Amino acid sequence: MELVHIVFLALAGFAAGAINALAGGGTLFTFSALMLTGLPPVVANTTSAVAVLPGQIAAGLAYWTDIKRYWKQWLPLSVLSAIGGLIGGIALLNGGNETFRFLVPFLVLLATVSFLFSAQIAAFGERLAEQNKGPGFAYGVHSLVSVYGGYFGAGMGIMMLASLPLTEGREYHRVNAAKSLMATIMQGIAVVLFLIVGDIDYAAAAIVAAASITGGWLSIRIGKTIPTHFIRRFVIVVGFSLSAWYFVA
Repeated sequence: MELVHIVFLALAGFAAGAINALAGGGTLFTFSALMLTGLPPVVANTTSAVAVLPGQIAAGLAYWTDIKRYWKQWLPLSVLSAIGGLIGGIALLNGGNETFRFLVPFLVLLATVSFLFSAQIAAFGERLAEQNKGPGFAYGVHSLVSVYGGYFGAGMGIMMLASLPLTEGREYHRVNAAKSLMATIMQGIAVVLFLIVGDIDYAAAAIVAAASITGGWLSIRIGKTIPTHFIRRFVIVVGFSLSAWYFVA
C-alpha cells in the first residue's frame, strides 16, 4: 500500500469516527475512501464494515444497562436483525462488483437523504407507532432495514429511528439502545460472513479502524466547540457530492 493511501485512509477513518460520535454518517467516508484508493466496490464495502464494527460495538456498550433490562423483549428484533444482516451480506457477495457498483450512487443518495431528513423520519416512526400498526408490520419494516444493514449499512441507524418506535414506543433512550444493539447484530453477522468467505483488505481495515477510534475519542473531548449543525451540513454536502460523483464516474 502506498504512503499516500495510508494517510488518506487514516484521515478518512479519523473523520468518520469523529462524525459518527457527534452526528452520524461516518460510514459514507470510510466506504468512499476505500473505493477511491482503488479497492473494488464489494471489497471496499466489506472492508469498511469490518473497520467500523468495533466502534459500533463500543457505542452499543454505552447502553449496556438498557440492553440487560430489555433483552428478552428484544429477542424477536435481534433474530430478525441477524437473519436480515446475513441475507444482506449474502446478497452483497453473490451480486458481484458490477451490480453493487451500479447500486452505489443510489445507496449513497438514499443514505444522504435519510440523514438530511433524520428528524422527520424519526417523527414519522413515532406517528406510525401511535396508529398501532401491530407487530407484524413493525417486524416487516425492521426486516427490510436489517437486509439493507447487511448489504450496505450507511444510514441504517436513521432508518431504525422510524422502524423501532413501532415496537419500543417514544422513549428516546430505549429506542436508541435498541438501535445500537440491532445495528451491532445485523452488521456483526454480516462481518462474520465477510471474514469467512468474503474478500477483505485487512491492512486498510486496521488503518481505518484505528483512526476511527482515535477520531471518536478526540471528538468527545473537543466536540463541544463545533456546533452539530455544521457537522451535519458537512456530511450532507459530502454525501450528495459523492452520490453525484458515483453517478457520472
